[in-house]
Amino acid sequence: MMIGLLTLSLAQLKLGYAMDTPSPTWRTRTAMPTARGQAAVATGDDGLIYVIGGYNATTVLSTVEAYDPLTDTWTTKANISEAVRGAAVAKGLNGIIYVISGWNASGGQTNTVQAYNTTSNT
Repeated sequence: MMIGLLTLSLAQLKLGYAMDTPSPTWRTRTAMPTARGQAAVATGDDGLIYVIGGYNATTVLSTVEAYDPLTDTWTTKANISEAVRGAAVAKGLNGIIYVISGWNASGGQTNTVQAYNTTSNT
């Protein structure tokens, strides 16, 4: 009985799961405002996908952009404190996104831990 209720509840929510997508093929969505590679990426508690730092072939970036998959739009967020590329990223139980280590703008490895609050954009 519990499984049936859970299944019914999830089906009614229609949260945009892949099985709800009408086409089985890849589709192009709105491009990021800033082209980059080696970025840290995490999903926030708000459902947005955060792309943090990275590298654009000439510069290590400090920019942060958030993608809303429900509206297919991008929003520029507050810059990360230290520009990094190739960093590790994780979301803590408190909803804070942590960007850990990576390579900094001077070309050296860094041991910094930077924390981003998606609610306050800080």
